[in-house]
Amino acid sequence: MGRQSKLTSDLQDVIVKYVKEGNYDMVAAQAAGITRATFYRWIREGKKKQEGIYYDFYRAIEQAKSLGEASLLQTIKLASRRAWTAAAWILERSRPERYSLYRAKQKALDTYKTEILAMLKDGDITQEDVIETVGEELAYELFDRAGIAVARPGKTEEESSVERTGETAEVPE
Repeated sequence: MGRQSKLTSDLQDVIVKYVKEGNYDMVAAQAAGITRATFYRWIREGKKKQEGIYYDFYRAIEQAKSLGEASLLQTIKLASRRAWTAAAWILERSRPERYSLYRAKQKALDTYKTEILAMLKDGDITQEDVIETVGEELAYELFDRAGIAVARPGKTEEESSVERTGETAEVPE
């Protein structure tokens, strides 16, 4: 027979309480005296099963995350005319896929770059159009991604290639 688990309903309640308050999983586990390895082992076991203490733990943690997020959103709603920025900061960092402005901007920029690359490859726009539209720095980045060799103004093709790749060619003496 195996060793008895450290996971008890009292310990689960403590960890769940911390998670509901908006703490990260690891902070909640460590505050309850549980190591990272143990916490994630319990979560992995819970995901695999459909019943038992690990399943109950996994479900309780998932529910606590949702309740914590809902609570933070409520804080923003209630305090939006005063200092709501602390709750917004927490949401931005704990749920970046939903609340991070940087990630949203980055995703939009990546989409834009992909569209420009496709237009370049299809011949729908010229290199000059791209440089004029997005500026030299971004244009050369796009050219590099597309594998398009372009000499930068005032540089030879070889100098531009070295600048793009960081590699130098052997020059015979």
